[in-house]
Amino acid sequence: MTLRSDARESWSFEACADDVAPSATRGPEVTSEEWELCWVVVGPSIPNDTETARAVGNDALVDRGLELMRGFDVLDRLGVVNCPTLVCVGELDPVTPVEASKEIVDALPAGIGRLEVLEGASHFTWRDVPDRYWPLLADFVTSVGARTPAEARA
Repeated sequence: MTLRSDARESWSFEACADDVAPSATRGPEVTSEEWELCWVVVGPSIPNDTETARAVGNDALVDRGLELMRGFDVLDRLGVVNCPTLVCVGELDPVTPVEASKEIVDALPAGIGRLEVLEGASHFTWRDVPDRYWPLLADFVTSVGARTPAEARA
């Protein structure tokens, strides 16, 4: 993973959105420069050539997959979750913004949701700020795993 300092310094969802949206719908003829804008929108950590080459796409599923993602909303069903839940979001995330993450935690039963907003991170928090993300996740899993079943239900 490379971190492009010029991309990070110029990163702005608002500034890129108008250029990125048309690129995302055109399919395989999107240029490398246009893809670069798309990566900048999802965060400061840009995949390098090796990582990009390993990516496998399925153009036949893109349109249907995007349609399903746009319609995916389970907010009204989160009240049935009965286990501790970590919602971790990057402060710069344009895909699942901080406000949407707050809605998720608020829709969970009282006391089981934990919201963590990671400064300087975007959609891929584990890539953007791994030194903060991984210890946070390990702490959450460890603290939840240390609870007795009765404590977890309380």
